[in-house]
Amino acid sequence: MPKAQEAVVVAHTHWDREWYLPFERFRGLLVELVDRVLQMIEAHPGFIFLLDGQTAVLDDYLDIRPELRADLQRYIANGRLIVGPWYTQPDEFLVSEEALVRNLLYGLRKAEEFGRAMREGYVPDLFGHQAQLPQIFQGFDIKSAFLMRGVGEKPIKSEFWWESPDGSRVWTHRFPAEYGNAPSLQDPNRLAELTKQLGKVATTTTVLWMHGNDHTAPERDVMRRLKELSKKLNIDLRMGTLYDYRRRVMDKSPRLESVRGELREGRHAFLLSNVLSARVYLKQANDRVQALIERYAEPISSWNRWLGNSYPNSYLEAAWRLLMQNHAHDSIGGCSIDPVHREVEVRFARARQIAEEVLNRQVKALSRHLDCSDDCILVYNPHPWPWRGRVETLVPVAGKEIPATVQDEQERVRPLYPGETILQSVNVLEGVRHLPFARVSFFAEVPPLGYRTYFLSSSGGEETDSQEGVRLERRGDGIRMENEFLEVYVAANGTLDLHDRRTGHQYSGLLALENEADRGDEYTFMPLEESPPLRSDKNAKIHLETAENNGDWATVLLRLEWELPEALTPDRKDRSPKKVLQPITVHITLQKSVPRLDVEVSLTNRIRDHRLRVRLPLPGGNRSVADTAFGLVERPPREFVATPPPGWREAPSSDHPLQRFVAVEDGERGLAVATQGLHEYSLDPTGVLRLTLVRSIEWLSRNDLSVRPGHAGPPYRTPDAQCLRPLSFAFSLIPYDAQGGRNGVRREALRFHAPARAWHLDDGPSEATEPLFPSSASWLKVEPEILMISTLKQSEDGRGLILRLYNPSSKHVKARVRFPLFEPETVHLASLDEKTYEPLNLHNSAVEFEAEPWRIITLRLGIDQ
Repeated sequence: MPKAQEAVVVAHTHWDREWYLPFERFRGLLVELVDRVLQMIEAHPGFIFLLDGQTAVLDDYLDIRPELRADLQRYIANGRLIVGPWYTQPDEFLVSEEALVRNLLYGLRKAEEFGRAMREGYVPDLFGHQAQLPQIFQGFDIKSAFLMRGVGEKPIKSEFWWESPDGSRVWTHRFPAEYGNAPSLQDPNRLAELTKQLGKVATTTTVLWMHGNDHTAPERDVMRRLKELSKKLNIDLRMGTLYDYRRRVMDKSPRLESVRGELREGRHAFLLSNVLSARVYLKQANDRVQALIERYAEPISSWNRWLGNSYPNSYLEAAWRLLMQNHAHDSIGGCSIDPVHREVEVRFARARQIAEEVLNRQVKALSRHLDCSDDCILVYNPHPWPWRGRVETLVPVAGKEIPATVQDEQERVRPLYPGETILQSVNVLEGVRHLPFARVSFFAEVPPLGYRTYFLSSSGGEETDSQEGVRLERRGDGIRMENEFLEVYVAANGTLDLHDRRTGHQYSGLLALENEADRGDEYTFMPLEESPPLRSDKNAKIHLETAENNGDWATVLLRLEWELPEALTPDRKDRSPKKVLQPITVHITLQKSVPRLDVEVSLTNRIRDHRLRVRLPLPGGNRSVADTAFGLVERPPREFVATPPPGWREAPSSDHPLQRFVAVEDGERGLAVATQGLHEYSLDPTGVLRLTLVRSIEWLSRNDLSVRPGHAGPPYRTPDAQCLRPLSFAFSLIPYDAQGGRNGVRREALRFHAPARAWHLDDGPSEATEPLFPSSASWLKVEPEILMISTLKQSEDGRGLILRLYNPSSKHVKARVRFPLFEPETVHLASLDEKTYEPLNLHNSAVEFEAEPWRIITLRLGIDQ
């Protein structure tokens, strides 16, 4: 490689809005930094500054300096202050695929409001990268990626083509000496060595100096220093932008390698994989709010928009902003100090309140179009496939009996099962009343992406459901239950055997809990060498009982009493000899007509310095298949490695991310685990799948871990990360035929992740609004079933709706979307940023298009309201 002849110098800061200091303390420093940057821009005509590729910091700054908005707009518009494309720098594996799209939509829109957006894919510090990120970037006219983490053995050079599974690719630069390679310009010898180091892996004679680092301000004499260094080092130093660097490299037409798929290795930089399970309660809160917005609030608001009602855009954007502030990698990752994550919890709570308020108001508006003259329950199915299963809601009980049954429009009667009674405040503006409501549940059937209304009755009635119910019986020391799909035997030791009646496949010894020491930190799991995991089926006292058994569903309850080591010893070399009794309850539920087994594990965690996982063996399992953003990813089994291989910064991780499910296959059988807010799993070479429930640790960062030599952050104590609190974990087991059942697994996993929701409607149609809809209908239908929906929302310009689908497979399919209730005026294929459109032919209330393998498809539906 020829000697480097020039360096593009990008002055920047990497600004974690909260990390080892809470948000407001960092904001005070941000104001000081931006003040300095604006002064330097004014004083030095050639000075350019990159404000970390995220626009949330603009709002953070202007909340304190509102009088400087015009200055910011001027400098951004003329290219002196570089902002965008993100709103915040998110963790790519802990947020939904739609959250990644919204982050870029909002970030670019904010930057464009200020005059100009950087369209370079700047992801310098994220903990690995999704396989579909190049396709996402291309959908926003972003043609590059600048990153540090995740690259493995190849490519060798610092520039390469990175491809998504669909073939989309972006020009990519890997920071060989990290994104803060030139934080100071005071040492010519170090900078000469840096230039030499960069030149060894560069594809041309141009290299990239990144003047800045985490929370650092540019040196005031940077322009003078660059002139002096250029002469002293005999190299052309140019203050510029990431675009300038990419253009100068590409002008030299280098030959670049290609890399395809996700980037999740720790060869050149720490990957920090176990942020996937740090402070698990944050991940669970995020999943709840994301699903609430994406699956319920936005789609129902979209139907109301189609009917001519206003779309609650301001409310929904307020919820999204709170979510995206929490999606910053050090926030959702759980790898900050305790005060930060207390604020993160509050933001999630606020976002959830906003989304619930929007949803309840939108359901009430929608109910005016339904024939519901008596008390009735509306059940909404957010998925493009039929729903069958348990739903629950609240019904008023003041002065009247709890209804005994529900009946649908076909006069089919279903029993209603009462639960707890709680107090609700109603009619607040007209004179508040605080009334008792009973929680009730029943078995519902709902058409694809649609609804059904059920009418309440206080009288009994003979059930008219012809479907085969769940059967439960004691058998020996265990309990057996079955429906038309599955047979389940829960043994006295707390494990279960699962038989798939459709295929004849058997799965044995499932559901043991494993507990092991964790002497790591918020970033990295680290076991003790001579301390094997403890197992609940061998070490715990277990009591089995039947919790529910009504024919529609049955639940087996396991009560575990497990004596576990209290913590690590003070020297952190062993587990404490002192044992603590750890009660755990496990609810195992089978529903009629549902081909999965739902599990809930609950405890108030009393143990410190440990990891708790669920053990699911599938002997012979030779690969895992995990749900990821807009697709699937296959990963081979991997053993835990205690030390990095030669030349690696961090040992390859045996723990991997999942979005909503992971499956293990052996060529014939497959066993999937769907989750709600659990994102970490491992698969060892024997075929044992382990799902992480909770990790309890007490340090932000430690430097005595063989897996990851050196600190990943400052060594603050974080006692809240021990998660000594009530915890509950929901997941579901889905057996399937590995020869062709993956699509069914994804459907069932999404049904578990975002179940049908029900609302009691008691206002009736006193002010009924046209049109009046039937008692049961689908809003739209998607064919074939392999296609997935990620959003239905209002378009950014407010004049239409956006329906986003994706093909999560290697198959090329002909897609069809039908509109049974009302037809859009126009349908266009749109880019992710909603800036470009291609018309589609609408015929007989349907539209057809090609869905290429692994492709994201965005449809813009024109409406006349």
